[in-house]
Amino acid sequence: MNSLFFLFFSFPYVILGQTIEEGKGIGELTLGIKESKVIEILGSNYNRRNQKENYEIEFSDKHLIIGFDSDSIVDYILIQPGINLKTKKGLKITEGLTLKDVKKIYGTGRKCSYTKNDETMSFCYDWGISFYVNSIYKNGKQLWLWKNFFQLEKEYKKSKVVEISIEESDLKNSDYTFYEYYDGVYIPKDLDDCFNQLDKFWNDSIKTEVSNMSEDEFIGSSHFGIGLWIRNNWRLWGGSRLSKYFNELGITHPDNMSGIVLTAYYRKLKNQDIELRKLIDYYKK
Repeated sequence: MNSLFFLFFSFPYVILGQTIEEGKGIGELTLGIKESKVIEILGSNYNRRNQKENYEIEFSDKHLIIGFDSDSIVDYILIQPGINLKTKKGLKITEGLTLKDVKKIYGTGRKCSYTKNDETMSFCYDWGISFYVNSIYKNGKQLWLWKNFFQLEKEYKKSKVVEISIEESDLKNSDYTFYEYYDGVYIPKDLDDCFNQLDKFWNDSIKTEVSNMSEDEFIGSSHFGIGLWIRNNWRLWGGSRLSKYFNELGITHPDNMSGIVLTAYYRKLKNQDIELRKLIDYYKK
């Protein structure tokens, strides 16, 4: 197994060498990955349960529940305090963790909500993380019914945290630049990965047809065809790991990103030198 993946020792409640990263996940276990990768990381000892529009798999020995959307992509990660980890902000996750401990690290929360069965309250923070505590009832009413947010935090501050949620929608500015999949579509991580995906899209006859065109003909005819698909589905406009890859090369406009992908792929089909550095300089100008 890759050394970046989780390393589990004989005691199952500990994941060593990993940090809970708010709005992202734990190490290689992140939002936006396929179920198959989750199982590769965590193993096959899990229980599956269906929800209305999605499903969850629970790794009870690791104190983790992973939620998936209809495309089998990780939608949220639920962490129970029995796990021995820290968050990136520095909060230690222990079984005795309280909301008061959370506030010391994260300050005042942004919003709160309750589960449909009213068993827990969730306190959400702008760091892409939420903390669930057991509901408090007074005079037969759940506390949230008659308190404002700041009063609720005060009332619940001594309550033990029973679950922690990692979900990108909790962030002020959602970050998709680490997602492997978005809306069920795989997002390439670099130019070579783009080539691999295009090879899967096109059969040999289409590749031959492209090779018979001149470079200018192909680029001109593909800008609003496959080029448009690339810009929209690989989230070059909205921010993705592929757009981040190009940003680091100095390319910021999605039209230029797709132009580089298609030009380089055409040259690859023709067994020509891609001359990536020159391509990048050209589009920069």
